[in-house]
Amino acid sequence: MLDWFLRNHEGTARAVILGIDEFWCEGDPELPLRHPFPFWLYEADFLSHLQGLLRFDVVERLGERIAFLAGYGERARPDGYWDYTPEYVGMGYDTPEKVKELSTPRPTMHADPTGRFPAAALLRQVFDRLPRDLVVVLISPPVFVAGLPAPGTEAASHESRCLATFATLAAGRPRTAWIDWRSDRPETRDPANFFDKTHYRASLARQLERIAAHEISKLIRAE
Repeated sequence: MLDWFLRNHEGTARAVILGIDEFWCEGDPELPLRHPFPFWLYEADFLSHLQGLLRFDVVERLGERIAFLAGYGERARPDGYWDYTPEYVGMGYDTPEKVKELSTPRPTMHADPTGRFPAAALLRQVFDRLPRDLVVVLISPPVFVAGLPAPGTEAASHESRCLATFATLAAGRPRTAWIDWRSDRPETRDPANFFDKTHYRASLARQLERIAAHEISKLIRAE
């Protein structure tokens, strides 16, 4: 997707923000997906894109797409922004029961014994291809404190090494910032900031937005 973004904003992109969550700490070099993702949508090769369109589920939703083209139905915003607050509130995530679930610790997380972080190695290769004047901000997003691995466990050590790897990667590239909020801090202890352990509310998102904007402005001014 980053390649697609740069192809479509060649010469105009000033900054890019990448979210580094727990999936970036996966030790399997194949980086298996938990959910399918249509990478073909972002391919530069026309034939790959066409092949992706030749699927039954595309035919199933053909009527919906025609309706969109005709101006009927609600379309997603062109910039891709989506405020999921109404959906989570509608599913009852403001109820006392759901708020109580926040404090239930997550099951013990898997700690990869190899100590390898193939996603970091791939990102390092991407860094080598990026325009030198492009500002990059890596953000490890906040998780409710009960969703973090328990201190002193192998999982906690694994995650610490992983985040340190990305911090070092950011430090090794000019015009790059590292923002780590995946930790035990006042903001991640406040249930009012979260819907569940990984989906935070607009109030916390706005804080991160301001911090990221500050880092971008600072790095651009340093030109």
